[in-house]
Amino acid sequence: MESVSEFPPGAVVGKDSIRINDIQFKINYSADMLTMESAAESFVLPKTFEMVSYYYRLGQTASIKNIVDLGIFKGGSAALFHLLYRPEKLVALDISDKREQALDGYIEKHFARDTLRPFYGYDQGNGPRLQELIRTEFGAVPLDLVVDDASHAYSLTRASFNTLFPYLRPGGTYVIEDWGWAHWDGWAHMPSDYQQSGGLFPGQPAMTNLIFELIMAAATSPGVIARVSVTFNMAVIEKGPDTVDPLTFDVGAYHVARGHQWQPIL
Repeated sequence: MESVSEFPPGAVVGKDSIRINDIQFKINYSADMLTMESAAESFVLPKTFEMVSYYYRLGQTASIKNIVDLGIFKGGSAALFHLLYRPEKLVALDISDKREQALDGYIEKHFARDTLRPFYGYDQGNGPRLQELIRTEFGAVPLDLVVDDASHAYSLTRASFNTLFPYLRPGGTYVIEDWGWAHWDGWAHMPSDYQQSGGLFPGQPAMTNLIFELIMAAATSPGVIARVSVTFNMAVIEKGPDTVDPLTFDVGAYHVARGHQWQPIL
């Protein structure tokens, strides 16, 4: 088997940035990113170098042509995926109504109006509205990749998974970023009382509950969920060969546990 490079040919990797072609990505995985700004040639990218490497390697081993990216934020992920995959269509969504001017500038510079399509004011938990957008933008063409880097809240993340996962082709990839926030501890950029304060969503279920469900579904229904792989900040779910109905799909219907009823436990 041929080895796969960690980053695109010609990429320039610095201490806290990576340049791909003519675009600089400022790698920042801390609260500082909230006050940083993107530009059409320099994007804030709230990912680690390992995450960038994963997405590049994915494109070297699979055909990634039709993409949904949940969470526009500063525009970095949409620009990154457009550079890495040169997709036929990339639909990026955000709950905010405020357009990211840097991403608009990137789209104009790269003549990408038809291939990189940002939509604002979209709630990831609004299944019918997401389904309507998928049908309008992709028609009957299945998705190759869905990346959820949006709310990081359990209920909303589960809702958008149930909505979008059925539109993946067999072998397609669904990535849930930053699922492990309830368990993070001891990072230099995190408040010292992060765990004691309840993390990102005090009083709400951890996203870990969804990961548990997906793993159970992979055991019960491998034809639907073929594989789940996990790192501290990424859960990667591969779709199996079975067809599921996007209008009725719920991951909860695809796992059993000896008669025990599943409910969030963390």
